[in-house]
Amino acid sequence: MMQSKLRTWIRASRPAANTNLTVPLIFGQALALGAKGKFDWTVFALILFYGWFAEMYIVFWNDWADHKADLLNRDHTIFSGGSRVLPDGALSPRSLWLAGWANLVLLLVSAAIFWHLGRIYMPALALVGAALLWLYSMPPVQLNYRGGGEVLQGLGCGIVLPLTGYYAQAVEWEGMRWELLFPLFAFYFISSIATSLPDQQADSLARKNTLAAVFGMKKAASLAVLIGLVGVSFTALTAGAPSAAIFWLAYIAPAALLILCGTLIPQLEIGSKYMTLFIASIILVTISYPLGFSLTYFCGW
Repeated sequence: MMQSKLRTWIRASRPAANTNLTVPLIFGQALALGAKGKFDWTVFALILFYGWFAEMYIVFWNDWADHKADLLNRDHTIFSGGSRVLPDGALSPRSLWLAGWANLVLLLVSAAIFWHLGRIYMPALALVGAALLWLYSMPPVQLNYRGGGEVLQGLGCGIVLPLTGYYAQAVEWEGMRWELLFPLFAFYFISSIATSLPDQQADSLARKNTLAAVFGMKKAASLAVLIGLVGVSFTALTAGAPSAAIFWLAYIAPAALLILCGTLIPQLEIGSKYMTLFIASIILVTISYPLGFSLTYFCGW
């Protein structure tokens, strides 16, 4: 019984979704290493716990807030539709609500530890992240229903988290390469579009104004590819002379993946292998871009 309950909570925590937080936090720390030439591995470990607590309160509260919409969703995938613990009756809404609060408290405790270590703005950054989640999922605003949820994911994962990782290591903003955040914002923006594509019909029934529900699957997918290519072009124009890792992982790989996605759009159908490949490719863009910079600064590649 205990093992079954543990598996249920692991399922609810959606460990794979942690990459959405861990990758930009590491990216920010890599930029700090490149700017300052020093690195604190204790801070690195602490920031991973910080990211884990943030990921859990986000997924728990997203599932809680989307409970009714998820009940309508018959087209959920490994990338979309939530963890399914509420529609399947594995956990109660109240338990997820309380678990979300517990992890938010742990996040704020982590931020307080950073404050004690001299990172005085970490509690404020934690509260900004919590506010974005509240605006995204929670009533009365619920921008993932009213429209604009994709922007909030871009802001949270593409801007706030890299800044958090940078500040945790650098203890200041000087040396931050702000121009590198715009592409990451764009990539997480389009990732939000991509993962909502299989939910288009359920989201329309639930009156969620995602871009996929408003414009239709193929138009939203086309918009995602276009915005992604703008992000790649901006990187090429502003990032300067690239290392090998930046050239191949931050320039070439995202461009190639986005071009592949463009070729898949005519074949996109809910439940098709092309849909899975499209979403996976967009997610890889969000990983490949920061990975190029991280390998450069951590490994000298």
